Amino acid sequence: MYQRARAFYITRARGMNIDPITLAVILDCFQHREAREATPSGRVTVSSKVTLLDMQENQRSTVTIVTPEESNPETGAISVLSPLGAALMRKVIGEIVCIPVLGSSMRYRVLHVGT
Repeated sequence: MYQRARAFYITRARGMNIDPITLAVILDCFQHREAREATPSGRVTVSSKVTLLDMQENQRSTVTIVTPEESNPETGAISVLSPLGAALMRKVIGEIVCIPVLGSSMRYRVLHVGT
């Protein structure tokens, strides 16, 4: 049950509890989406396919960062406005993201960024 609750929380957008700096990065990615798609930077942006290592469970998973309208966490398409999606924006291979969840913190390492 905890695993499902955690997955539900970190992959779905919940209001606007995103800090202003993260929101600015997300908006910048939307504003320059076409240019970034034409020249891959190795950074996570909207439409990036990201392979992650769950550092607590030592399990790999792959997600695609999408707009809220395209979000379908069951298929790995997570919203850029979800806690995990927002935390991943502009990250590169090797970086670690921490997401507070249910009184603890989930840590993920970025293993691969593709399109």
